[in-house]
Amino acid sequence: MSINVERIDARPALPGESEEVYFSRVEHSDIKKKFDQLSARVKVLEVDKPTPSASKTQPKWVVIPVIVGVVTLFMTVLGAIGTFTWFFASGGMSMKSDIATMRSQISSLADDVRLLKDHAMKSQLKLGTDVLGANPVAGSKHISDVVTVAKHEKMEVNAQLLVQPTEEVLRIASSGPTAATVAALDLVSYRSFLNDVNAPLDKDYKPLNESDPKWQINYDFDGDTSRMHLWASGGAIAGERAAIYTAIGKEINISRGPGRLTLIGPGTAHIDGFHLKNVIFKDMRIRYEGGPIILENVYFVNCTFYAVPSEKSRLLVAEIVKSAGVSLRIG
Repeated sequence: MSINVERIDARPALPGESEEVYFSRVEHSDIKKKFDQLSARVKVLEVDKPTPSASKTQPKWVVIPVIVGVVTLFMTVLGAIGTFTWFFASGGMSMKSDIATMRSQISSLADDVRLLKDHAMKSQLKLGTDVLGANPVAGSKHISDVVTVAKHEKMEVNAQLLVQPTEEVLRIASSGPTAATVAALDLVSYRSFLNDVNAPLDKDYKPLNESDPKWQINYDFDGDTSRMHLWASGGAIAGERAAIYTAIGKEINISRGPGRLTLIGPGTAHIDGFHLKNVIFKDMRIRYEGGPIILENVYFVNCTFYAVPSEKSRLLVAEIVKSAGVSLRIG
């Protein structure tokens, strides 16, 4: 480490007796003699004063305060370390205990909030289902409003609270009311929003090369495909356990394939006639028109749905609401 030192040349302080010389009138021969002697000493000092070129070499005494400063800093650091060690060895454990208690209280409070949300959702959904029989349209619209607002406000509740209302709405929808079908699709969309915390999350996402002949990829999308992203994750695993996204009957035997496929929107995915295995749809619009499908461990995350009114559509909606990961075969 280099230290830049600027040497400042100053006139040396004169002895204390010179004060009388400078601040008293010279009236005595002894004082005049002393003044002459001091003046001579000052001239000698000025003659011997080093030139600027001679001061380029840093004097050795400059290193001493630097060393002292470094040692002081080192001792300060050691003292701080010792203080922290003592603190955590004595009162620090108590502080850790207090933090753990606070975290426990916060967790308990969060549980209470979730219970309140669950109670509010259950009560509101019950209001809708209670009037479905007498007024299917009014009951269906109430349920649609409740889950639509909950999704918009990102209200997280126990997803199982949606199962019974969905079954009731689907039963009404089978007899034809459009409002009931809309309510069923709103319920499944809200369930899809709740799946965000349940869907598998990998760390090795890679853009998928659709042309890779070793993978079973053959999809049907609508919309601007440049805005959709298809990712492979979960590593390369044995072919019988690998992800599949291809038409039913077009499956091929492969030795290895991606563990999971994730499709991220926006866009519309047509799932009629497809065999989907270990697939995650995220931020997509799912369109189903009642055709054959094979789903194996398929997740729908924050998706919206369009389905033509049919028994097969109602079966698909019911299965998606029941479980985060869907496995279903419809012929």
